[in-house]
Amino acid sequence: MFRALTQIGCLCRPVAPPMGGVYSLETLKMIPLSTGQTSYLSNDMIRTVFLYKFAQDTRQVWAVIDTESATGSFFIVQRGDLTMPNMDRIYAQTFSEEKDQLVSNSIQSAIKFNIRHFRVVAEAEKEINKAIRLSREATAKPTLLCLLVDEEPKLMMKRLVNLNLFPHVRIHVQEPHALLNVMEWQRVVAKRICKHYFNSFIYFKDYADWARYLHVPIGSVPSDAGLFGLDLLFARHLQRTGHALWASAASRPDLGGKEIDDLRLTSEWKPLTKDETVLLNNPAFCGSVCIEFELEAVA
Repeated sequence: MFRALTQIGCLCRPVAPPMGGVYSLETLKMIPLSTGQTSYLSNDMIRTVFLYKFAQDTRQVWAVIDTESATGSFFIVQRGDLTMPNMDRIYAQTFSEEKDQLVSNSIQSAIKFNIRHFRVVAEAEKEINKAIRLSREATAKPTLLCLLVDEEPKLMMKRLVNLNLFPHVRIHVQEPHALLNVMEWQRVVAKRICKHYFNSFIYFKDYADWARYLHVPIGSVPSDAGLFGLDLLFARHLQRTGHALWASAASRPDLGGKEIDDLRLTSEWKPLTKDETVLLNNPAFCGSVCIEFELEAVA
């Protein structure tokens, strides 16, 4: 994946016909965004659907909000009985409180929610899967799915197959682990979902700016975009200057398995300027002294 992001970025064009119906990286060429003739993720072209999921002990909270159709779903999974909040009213109140700070004009002032309580997780996931499919069928406009979830999207796609209908962007926000340990937690989490939905437009704009600057797909922007950008831009620079690139997905360098035997990677480096037993730049002439030394790991 890192190699693909380095070579073709977010926009590319074929320079050779596919082999067996499949394009290889060598047959694709990156299209620069700096020419002014190409653009990526223009704000007036993209529709977003917001998906929220949080789980604590045996309880789960799900929500889907579709801005285009002004509809939403709010589901709670709990074995026992509970009082469901009035999601329509909570959304309207939260919108009234936050409307002066909203960054998108497409946010609706009212959303009609489908509110349901389930005792089994599988039933809730079935309804969420249905809601996502209905959002896909609502319009042919290009759509991105904004995910604020507490598990890896790849794992969710095994249970919610309709997630594969959309390209998705994960919002890197972590909920408190004890979010549901409060009185009237249903209302608390309902209001948080509304605020997260409003803030998702801010995150989307921020991720889109990062994607355009780094020339990567918006779904590939990680939580630490700055550090990722340094690695990516440095890797592209090395490729342009003819270096052989050997990237490692881990925090340790990949030395073909020999990194485990290299003790230099586990030892802490100590600057010589802070070592009182070593003198640096001490001019002297010793005519009767002969030494032999070996240097290693010199950057």
